[in-house]
Amino acid sequence: MCGIVGMVCKSQYGFSKKQEDAFWHLLKADEVRGEDSTGVIYVESDGGFGIMKEAQAATWAYYSLYTDDMVKASQQRGKVYIGHNRKATVGKVNEANAHPFVVDDTFAMVHNGSLYGHKKLKNTEVDSEALAHHLKPLLTGTVSDEELNEEMGKIDGAFAIASYDQGNNCVYLLRNKERPLSLCMLPDGWAWASEGLMLAWILSRNGYDLSKCEVIDVPVDTIITLNLDKNTISKREYQPKKATAKATTGTNTKPWPMVTTTTGKQAPRFRQDGGVSKNQFKQLRKKFIGTRHSFWADDFIEKGFATGRRRLS
Repeated sequence: MCGIVGMVCKSQYGFSKKQEDAFWHLLKADEVRGEDSTGVIYVESDGGFGIMKEAQAATWAYYSLYTDDMVKASQQRGKVYIGHNRKATVGKVNEANAHPFVVDDTFAMVHNGSLYGHKKLKNTEVDSEALAHHLKPLLTGTVSDEELNEEMGKIDGAFAIASYDQGNNCVYLLRNKERPLSLCMLPDGWAWASEGLMLAWILSRNGYDLSKCEVIDVPVDTIITLNLDKNTISKREYQPKKATAKATTGTNTKPWPMVTTTTGKQAPRFRQDGGVSKNQFKQLRKKFIGTRHSFWADDFIEKGFATGRRRLS
């Protein structure tokens, strides 16, 4: 599990103190979703941007991030903050593997979730970096609906994304059903976070009247675009085209041949139809009796994160 937070201000003259405080409070509260690393994308009103990241929890990273020269200028020309709290699943815990990831010096992205077989997208150590390379042309270029559906279908795993593209001067938000992301349309901008209730709490704590700016769920399989030049919000829906498995003909129940393990013992392979015979099951059971096995779940599907308010229409 990781966490994403963010803030966009509509003004061309920098963040208000209320907006700046709300973002940094979100980043620190979001530490409960990931304490391994902390990172921030910072964008100025002229489109210039930079990243800051530390391989430590937000509680400690805050002191070095908040004193950065980029942050000092945020109340004069700041436009966007995108924050990330990492809980490492793929890749070592170090500054290089911390989010955000930058592609071609023009596109920066943070990711909540875990992918399977990410090296099919890009041969990188961290799955999130591979995803950034895969998504950049889809989010920033002009692609047809058919191409978008096909390329999004190649992503195998859970994701919620927040990114910035300098070429179009836009922020992009998207997620699939396995990861949450909530958005709030404010009178002076937009704010988002992985957890809607946390977002509502922090915004309310910093003086926002939530009766006038409700928290909603980012729709699944929808790209939300925040245009920073025009201060507008738009959406584009897509339907991921997943690869279909090849159909098998007939019902071949003949067991596969035995294979020899590194210990010299023989172990049965699965049948061609994906099952095991009664005899194979007995052999497997016998091998497990009296032995100890540990399993670690590196990912899970988050459910029940809806805020109870309306979805983006």
